[in-house]
Amino acid sequence: MVKNLILCIASMAVFLGCPYQDSGDDDTVNGYGECDSCCPEAPACDDCCEECDSCDSCCEECDPCDSCCPEPIPECDFVEVAAGENFSCGRHADGTVECWGDEPDVLDNIPVYTFTVITAGRRHMCGLGADGLAICWGNNDMGQTNVHQEDWHFIAIAAGEDHTCALRDNHRMECWGLSWDGQYESDLGQFAFLAAGYGYQCNVDVDGTAACWGEDTAGETLPPEGTFVQMDAGSSQTCAIQSDGEVACWGNGGDPPTGIFKQVSVGSDHACVLWWGGVPLCWGDDTYGQVTDMPVPAQNFTQISAGHDHTCAVRGNSCVECWGRNDHGQASPPE
Repeated sequence: MVKNLILCIASMAVFLGCPYQDSGDDDTVNGYGECDSCCPEAPACDDCCEECDSCDSCCEECDPCDSCCPEPIPECDFVEVAAGENFSCGRHADGTVECWGDEPDVLDNIPVYTFTVITAGRRHMCGLGADGLAICWGNNDMGQTNVHQEDWHFIAIAAGEDHTCALRDNHRMECWGLSWDGQYESDLGQFAFLAAGYGYQCNVDVDGTAACWGEDTAGETLPPEGTFVQMDAGSSQTCAIQSDGEVACWGNGGDPPTGIFKQVSVGSDHACVLWWGGVPLCWGDDTYGQVTDMPVPAQNFTQISAGHDHTCAVRGNSCVECWGRNDHGQASPPE
């Protein structure tokens, strides 16, 4: 007990800036304890923090580092995340992209480019630059990365399972990749937003109404009436934020929550929304915890992306956190 009291007195000294000098005894600090390795002559708390490993090893119950040093602040700068099947990618504040997981065609071919937006398909990625140029990479077995672009300036882009669609600045749509089910046509109208699903396409018209076409297995191409401000599509479910902030979904995915939301994202068989306060709420298939295994505290998120069987989101501190299936590292973002 005496030794513990002495050690605590020593740790309090460190907390106050380690104001005491070493007594000269090689085995003590100020004649107290056994922490020469972490408290040399009058170190500041920052110096003590740098030696926390040795502090932990010698100061056991009364660790001066724990007493004077706050938790390190994460150094993150992500502004957007996009989740695919076995991978995820994040866009840094400088526009560069970093990916993790196990999709070699994606991870090994990240373009050196400054992106303003990114989108993930099942096994491919796409993005836009400030100049309106569309760039895609990853799996290309259906031509989903063969960008169709002439002298057009794209203003939006959406990657689906095996196809990609982008919106020109005249609000006409261009698509490439698989179209066996007619999931894209360039002469269907003028659109404000795009959502690419698994074998189908849903868009928000310039007047705010929704239009869908392509494969329909559960009503995912049958939107309700109303006007919408944001939309996303998954394997057999489509969801959109209505003009009043409520979320509406159609297809096979369960009933969405009620409330006022700022974003919706649809994965393979689950979907997520963000409240205006940055709190995520997910529903649907939860086989791998992609719905319920959220990090704590589940708040202060600025953007969310529902992948195939996992979910990723960007916190207010610009770090990415993911939950759900992680057998390929797709839910293990860089720290």
